[in-house]
Amino acid sequence: MSLLGDAGLGRIAITDAALPLVLPVQYQLLDGQILFCCGSRVGHVFEPVSQVVAFEAGGVEPSSLAGWTVQVRGIAEPYDEPPTSSLEHCVQRRGSSAPVFSLLDASDLFGYFYELCGDQRPR
Repeated sequence: MSLLGDAGLGRIAITDAALPLVLPVQYQLLDGQILFCCGSRVGHVFEPVSQVVAFEAGGVEPSSLAGWTVQVRGIAEPYDEPPTSSLEHCVQRRGSSAPVFSLLDASDLFGYFYELCGDQRPR
């Protein structure tokens, strides 16, 4: 959990018409849970209702090809309280489009460090 740090960029996987869909989200840790915000362009796909999601965040050092990933599975619940932290800008930047906030319990969490193979450098 400590790898997730404060606010960052992650991804959520959902189902849309019974097909998998991965969306970028901004996130922060909140009392052992993950609070995430979908932008206005993906908010129309991600409905603010209770639904099963998978969350992933990670990082890689391009020079060494070493990285980390943290993944969480669970039910994302709508979060209606106004953010008072690093996700505040999520509201300010969106203008009239209301962003979608959800809270994910991080009890089903796993993560690991990895090293990419040979010349498979991200481009």
